[in-house]
Amino acid sequence: MAGSSNQRQVNTRAIFRKYDKDTDGFISVKDLINVFKELGEEISEEELREHLRNTGIKNLCENFCNFEKFRHFNSYYIDSNSSP
Repeated sequence: MAGSSNQRQVNTRAIFRKYDKDTDGFISVKDLINVFKELGEEISEEELREHLRNTGIKNLCENFCNFEKFRHFNSYYIDSNSSP
């Protein structure tokens, strides 16, 4: 199982880097919406912000996310929306 966890980390990092176009270590909430679209999910900015609030981390991503916050949100969202 550790291999799949490592692969998820690598995949998550690759997704983050794709949207961190200026390589400053942050992606915007608007970029997160594009991540969802690329994955075939339509989500509004309001819905995304609600998901971000539901992660339980205060001020997770107000307008920009660094990789650690993105990784946490990504794992929270995947775990809460994946089939058993």
